[in-house]
Amino acid sequence: LLLPIVPPNAPVSARSTMFKRIGTPQDSRGKIPGVRGRDGNWYGIDLTTCVADEHDLSRWSAMGAGVGIRTGLQPDGTHLLAIDADTMDTEHAITIRDAVDVAFGRPPCRIGQSPKALYLVRASAPMPYSRIEFGTERVEVLSDGRQFVAEGIHPKTGKPYVWPRGLVAFDDLPIVQVTA
Repeated sequence: LLLPIVPPNAPVSARSTMFKRIGTPQDSRGKIPGVRGRDGNWYGIDLTTCVADEHDLSRWSAMGAGVGIRTGLQPDGTHLLAIDADTMDTEHAITIRDAVDVAFGRPPCRIGQSPKALYLVRASAPMPYSRIEFGTERVEVLSDGRQFVAEGIHPKTGKPYVWPRGLVAFDDLPIVQVTA
């Protein structure tokens, strides 16, 4: 469920779909799964089929990759969800943070470009991807078929992602009871 993340500004293979987006608003380096090839260029991988083991982490670290986590169904039968508060408005970010904390009891929080934040919870059953938009900003619930960057360099700030509330064991993440 772990994924290598292409570093920001990494050289990309001309055969990769990422290549066409370099220098555009859709440049996904720093946020997309991928690996560095023997030629030193990066290319994307399918996040839905990547299966990592402990050897991959050291290999990814050696190539300079960040680490992503795939959301959705987990080996224990729960579903990992990432609540992505994608807003640069501080008041909106505080409102979202407070609502998440009330609902889920202060889950782990990842920051890449403050005041944007991402919160982790588990669900007892599948939940579809969803989002609420307000103007140019939004809150997304990342689920099956999605991923987020857990460790690496943020492509806009050039600084490492941080977990200001600290990390917790997967089993200690709050579980949302989903009913049909």
